[in-house]
Amino acid sequence: MAAREKEPDFMPPNPPWQRLRRAEPEEGYLSIYHSDPFARYPVRDITRIYDNKSDPNIETLTYGLFSTCEDRMRHGVVRDGRPWLFFVTQIKNKGRCVAGMYEIGWHADGPLAPGARDDALAAVSSRWIDPIPASEIDGSLGELIRKRFRPYMRIDAAHTAELRVLLASKPDHSAGYLSEISRMERFNAAITGFTYPIWERRGPFTAKEAEAYLTPREGGGEKAKNTSPTGRWRCVECGAGNTGAARQKLCPACRAPGTLVPDETDI
Repeated sequence: MAAREKEPDFMPPNPPWQRLRRAEPEEGYLSIYHSDPFARYPVRDITRIYDNKSDPNIETLTYGLFSTCEDRMRHGVVRDGRPWLFFVTQIKNKGRCVAGMYEIGWHADGPLAPGARDDALAAVSSRWIDPIPASEIDGSLGELIRKRFRPYMRIDAAHTAELRVLLASKPDHSAGYLSEISRMERFNAAITGFTYPIWERRGPFTAKEAEAYLTPREGGGEKAKNTSPTGRWRCVECGAGNTGAARQKLCPACRAPGTLVPDETDI
């Protein structure tokens, strides 16, 4: 597995991160993610129009540090002590595939807490492989992965252990995934001027940003849903507007944490 490199002060094992209380026997989640159709490896969908994806963020070995995606699943990891996330995606001509896994070791409150579930997760390690089609996985495990579900599903200890063994038996291509993330970011930048247009970002996500994303808004984040009926957002701090499918944890304009609310002025 790819080992975690030494990180800046606001990354594990430093505060505000806390060790995940791991329940026994160890269980996990199947987590479906959108993969980028232009990438050589099925990295997250960086080029997705109006919804550039930041998770799974394998550059920092985190999930939910930067985004509001799958808040219920992230909360379940912390609440129930489920350390294993297995990432599943749909690939053209292959169908549903298993691509990688995280072993979660830490968690921290994000800027939307305590008004909303906002658990940032950090992995001890991860493994990313040539994707395995669910159609090629035998037995009850294959049946489980092929089952219709979105966007995640809890899995028991037996299936968790079986998946761990399966992924551990395959060559690790984490370096290839990281290279593709960088290539997709450069592609976006060449076309739009931003690595992540919806975020108005000009660079990659880095561990150095953890402090900003783990600093709570005084009094808690604004109570708001993670989706907007208009697809627009407004910052209650600076008044700037933003367009996108999902709520962002920081305002793209003033970088204040937990200040975006749905803009419903035209409803």
